Amino acid sequence: MTLRYVLAVLALAGATFAGPEVTELKVEVESVPEGCTTKTKINDMLTMHYTGTLDDGHKFDSRLVDADNFKRNCVFI
Repeated sequence: MTLRYVLAVLALAGATFAGPEVTELKVEVESVPEGCTTKTKINDMLTMHYTGTLDDGHKFDSRLVDADNFKRNCVFI
């Protein structure tokens, strides 16, 4: 009986804390340098200006005005 109670509580907790399902990722490219033929490679260090916004327009992160731009050691394809 106790095991059933614990399992029911865990199932409800999992349903409560589950986030919304992500259905789409939108990436906008605002500019591409003319004549740039350089492609990223594995372990390249990338620096970029970045603004993250939600569908309602709320900005949750921005690296447009920071002196320390968004820098990551990653691969973009």
